[in-house]
Amino acid sequence: MAVAALLAAAMAAAHEPDPRLDYLMHCMGCHGLDGDGVRGKIPSLRESMPAFVRSRAGRDFLLSVPGASNSSLTDAELAGVMNWLINRFAPDSPAMAGRPFTTEEVTAVRRPPQSKVRENRARLLQSLAGSGPLPAEDY
Repeated sequence: MAVAALLAAAMAAAHEPDPRLDYLMHCMGCHGLDGDGVRGKIPSLRESMPAFVRSRAGRDFLLSVPGASNSSLTDAELAGVMNWLINRFAPDSPAMAGRPFTTEEVTAVRRPPQSKVRENRARLLQSLAGSGPLPAEDY
């Protein structure tokens, strides 16, 4: 389906919660239709999500990056988008078994947004070393 058609569907269904449409309206502009991001500038969700959901620190990182923290999505909507992303990019992650993102979790860690995203990301990747495949350090 073309991007314009997806956005039209999102606008038509704006009154009904739909994490896929929330992604299209609030995240796709930067991360792309398939979550690939822009190498060196915008992280690939496809590569990052499976690694980052393996730890509490990784989950917190995902929720407090400026794009998530500052988005106009409600905490419940952001939790829905994160769960949709996990189902799309890390459906077999043992770390997610029985641990979907909750509204309460989002509320607790979403704000304030991180101010040193690259440094925090590098530190997170170091802490995840040895726990499985990692995304590229340079995004």
